[in-house]
Amino acid sequence: MLLSVEETIKNESEAAPEGGLPSLGETGGFGSVSKEMEEMSRAGVYFGYSKSRRHPKMTPFIFGIRNNVEIFDIVKVKEQLEKTTDFIKALGKEDKTILFVGTKPPVKEIIRRTADALRMPYVAERWLGGTLTNLKVLKKRTEHFLDLQQRKNSPDFDKLSKKERFVIIKSLVKMEKNFKGLELLSGLPQALVVVDTKEESTAIREAKRMSIPVAGILNSDCDPSVIDYPVPANDGSVSSVNYLMDKLAEAYKIGNEGRVISNE
Repeated sequence: MLLSVEETIKNESEAAPEGGLPSLGETGGFGSVSKEMEEMSRAGVYFGYSKSRRHPKMTPFIFGIRNNVEIFDIVKVKEQLEKTTDFIKALGKEDKTILFVGTKPPVKEIIRRTADALRMPYVAERWLGGTLTNLKVLKKRTEHFLDLQQRKNSPDFDKLSKKERFVIIKSLVKMEKNFKGLELLSGLPQALVVVDTKEESTAIREAKRMSIPVAGILNSDCDPSVIDYPVPANDGSVSSVNYLMDKLAEAYKIGNEGRVISNE
């Protein structure tokens, strides 16, 4: 059952740590944030995992526990989301490339939809080792993938033998799982956006090795220090990830609309 903001706050206050509810003064008072809080509450953004699964470095972002489920601090989630959207907005203003990464079944389609809306590359199936650290090899493979797509869509495809058509289609099916979404990655991206830093640890390690900043949505079992712009939130809920990815996409669009285009 979805709770209103008032009900959520009332219930959370019963499980709150000593000191009561976090102050809303920093965000301008209850009236100025109630709409955003209501949206986040509906989306289930604030629900973490059980206390036994909590990563020690996530402790500052935890507000309390309800029904054995940890609740993220409303104010701190909002602060982290604002820092991250500011970062994404700056990337949009400079027309930079973001690689979106999310391979968990609940979030795959959200990753595809968000990246497609921004015409950005993405990884929604499986992270291939060397995607960032061995980009030359990746580009050769994606070029081959695109070539096979063109051959399949060509009017001459039906003129090929049955065996040749079968080989092309079989190769496409296999390559689509590995390379779909990476066709737009012409060079190293300027940032990564990931969902679940534990799940996408290989991608994050490669990004760090290449000095690429990482923003991400991560639950209470993750280490927020491994990325540059962590947003503590429910990373396993479709509604939560949808809400947050929409906010990031909106930030990029706003920045992109305000970019200065050089005449050179």
